[in-house]
Amino acid sequence: MKQSPLQLVNERFGNKDTLVDKLAGMVDREGEDKDEFKGRLLSMANSKLLRLHDAHVAMSERFGSKDQLVSAILALMNKGKDVDYQDKLSRLTPVRLLAMHREQERKAKRLKP
Repeated sequence: MKQSPLQLVNERFGNKDTLVDKLAGMVDREGEDKDEFKGRLLSMANSKLLRLHDAHVAMSERFGSKDQLVSAILALMNKGKDVDYQDKLSRLTPVRLLAMHREQERKAKRLKP
């Protein structure tokens, strides 16, 4: 039987506070106070917290950083020198960037003979 998000959080991290502490170190706060940010994370659903954590771990393991992920997307799109588009992509969330990268990889595979 499939585990609930609460069961997954408790199994993988022990409790929600531990997961929030790990996420607070990974996610950009964008000028928000650390305590406010942790409060916002604590009020989020467990499933969303798990999805955020998994996306940040996947990004750091596969690409190292958000900037490298953006560079990989630009390379797949042949827009390596487009600074404005790079700035736009750098403002997106890692979850959205990973989805974009996956889409561009599929597109590149289809176009190759």
